[in-house]
Amino acid sequence: LFKHKFRDSQEPVLSLDVSGEMGLTVHAVKVLAMYSETKKLDISGNTVIPIFIAADALDAESIREYAETYLGQCILQKENFTYLWRLSRQFYMKILDEYLDNLVLDNFGWFSDSIFSRHYMKQWNLEKLKNALLYSKFKNCSEEQIFQAVMNYCRSLGNQTQGLEVLAPGLYRSCANYLRYIQSVPRGLAYCPPNYKKRL
Repeated sequence: LFKHKFRDSQEPVLSLDVSGEMGLTVHAVKVLAMYSETKKLDISGNTVIPIFIAADALDAESIREYAETYLGQCILQKENFTYLWRLSRQFYMKILDEYLDNLVLDNFGWFSDSIFSRHYMKQWNLEKLKNALLYSKFKNCSEEQIFQAVMNYCRSLGNQTQGLEVLAPGLYRSCANYLRYIQSVPRGLAYCPPNYKKRL
């Protein structure tokens, strides 16, 4: 379970993380120690994050993965999305990242209206976004919201043309009706304000 090497202090009790820098808690370390003996993990919504932090610090990979999965399946909601997203970035939680992405795709209307949407989508590579478009994974949103999100994403790349070339087939699949609509709108009509009076 514990892969770190410690210098033997010859003390009867070994104190871990005395300074608190690792974020270990007594209860979480006890849970890990008990798991090493019984292979049963006592985890709940109140203890999952301390247990994850302990597992990460002590290289207990199987417990770390279980805790990530537990967070994604049982804890993750719209209300705590930003908190768990920050946590996933801090600890490189790849399993939790998948659950975060799925929540975004399943509730894209909510996501696209949030203040963090552009920043979050920047971390997606072109392949991930292309597949999401091609397989119509965006749910509970309008085609316009998808289109605008993709345009913002391409602008963030710096090379908008290259991004659109890769994403164009997926855009036509996920936003077909909206694309037909904007292509049908006349673009040569001059706009006249309501109170405009033509001068003679």
